[in-house]
Amino acid sequence: MTSSVLPTNKNTFTAPGTPLNQGGGFWPTSSSTDGIIGVKGALRLSRDGKWTLPYEADVGDGSNNWQYNLLLGVGYHFHWGDLVLGARNLSYHKSDYKILENARLTGPVLGASFRW
Repeated sequence: MTSSVLPTNKNTFTAPGTPLNQGGGFWPTSSSTDGIIGVKGALRLSRDGKWTLPYEADVGDGSNNWQYNLLLGVGYHFHWGDLVLGARNLSYHKSDYKILENARLTGPVLGASFRW
């Protein structure tokens, strides 16, 4: 039986200035923590409450980065749960990290929630 061992150097597989725990995962620093505020809800589109207009918006800011997230869709309530079809826009901006300076993910969203 053979086994492989990865090096335990703390700087393995990280970008410059990004500490990594020996157990894995990024260790937060004062410059890597962001504050986020947002709103989430759904408007009823029908009297029986089966059709809804779900929405979500949040924005976050840190010392040298900021991000926002927007979602708008249409949903239908079944006896077993809900289905939602919508559009999401997630944008992330970091000023001092050249590998990932700006990232924007936009596209359709299809979701299901189950209740029992």
